[in-house]
Amino acid sequence: MLRGESWYMIRDLLRDGVSISEIARRTGCDRKTIRKLREQPAHPRPAPRRPRPGILDAYKPYLEQRASHGVLNATKLHGELGTQGYTGGIAVVRRFLSPLRPRTVSVTERFETLPGQQAQVDWASCGHLWDGEQRRPLSAFVLTLGYSRRQYVEFTLRQDLEHFLRCHVHAFAYFGGLPHELLYDNLKTAVDHRTPDGTVVWNPRFRDFADYYGFTPRACRPYRPQTKGKVERGIRYLKGNFLLGLDRNAATVETLNRDGLAWLRETADVRVHGTIHERPSDRWPAEQAALQAIGERPAFDTSYVTQRLVSREGVLSYGGYRVEVPPEHAGRVVLLKEDEQRWLRVYWGTQCVVAHRLNAGAHGRLQVPGHAAALRTLARRRPAMTVAASPPRLPDWPEVERRPLSHYDDAAGVPAVAR
Repeated sequence: MLRGESWYMIRDLLRDGVSISEIARRTGCDRKTIRKLREQPAHPRPAPRRPRPGILDAYKPYLEQRASHGVLNATKLHGELGTQGYTGGIAVVRRFLSPLRPRTVSVTERFETLPGQQAQVDWASCGHLWDGEQRRPLSAFVLTLGYSRRQYVEFTLRQDLEHFLRCHVHAFAYFGGLPHELLYDNLKTAVDHRTPDGTVVWNPRFRDFADYYGFTPRACRPYRPQTKGKVERGIRYLKGNFLLGLDRNAATVETLNRDGLAWLRETADVRVHGTIHERPSDRWPAEQAALQAIGERPAFDTSYVTQRLVSREGVLSYGGYRVEVPPEHAGRVVLLKEDEQRWLRVYWGTQCVVAHRLNAGAHGRLQVPGHAAALRTLARRRPAMTVAASPPRLPDWPEVERRPLSHYDDAAGVPAVAR
């Protein structure tokens, strides 16, 4: 039987009017074969092969009967077939059982919120970025409003509590208000832990932050990311659009945040959203009217707060810096606060005794004008500050009587031979 190119070649020659004898001469085929091909309406198809008997065929009724009773464990059934004479492998049994297993599909109801009711918050890992000579992980803080789907995105090199709160403050200022609820995954900066009965215990400073701005924090159920699907979808859109093909070697956090805000205004807010089938900018007026106003209150203090001991030379260590402090505070434990503009302020009680500006990537000694002269003056008044403290004198313990070791052997009744 002719197949493939020979069949098509003869059909073309017949269509062109070439005689059967000429076609037989050119192709070497018999004229009867060519006449038979001329009468065929289509390409001949090979007859279907008869299926070969499988090694499992004799045991399929037994497997179907066991599967109808809910027994679908391939290892167990393979062992049962072995007692009946089956000599094949377990992979054949698994392939046969696969279509017999019940298919369960999780059903999720989409949860839509009213304008101004809720926003969802999460961090997104965005690869790495060069910070000077150091390659550091890049993160994006993403806050998505539930009704309009407008987003706020801010890139940072840290995911600590201070940056987490600062990004919130910037988001509230960006939208000119805040929703009544904010939904979080189980971030350590938000959720401290859960009690055995599932009650959420919030991070104390984050709880103060929520109370200050008057929103209600909510936490997702563990291992259920679809609860905050709006922000998850926004993160995928951010990575697949703005960050796609971005040159990380030429980018900085500052340029990313500048270009990211422009991308939000010019692209993200004006595209037709795939879920709501509307533009976020079209839904924004209704959302904006329902947001809580921030009012005239000052921004929440998101400074880094820590304590340090001032040395006898009036110097303390912080973040790779040697920070000079007025010498009268030598030996004291002082409070340090580093704000968003990288101003480091040192407090004794409620009084700010000195303030220094920290330079990014620079380390060294942060000096106070006249510090050396003030230290010398104070040293003359309090010379003990510059003299190494003598070791403390041990108390006068009572004299202990010294006895030979044989005295303890006699008291224990040890014979002299055994000594």
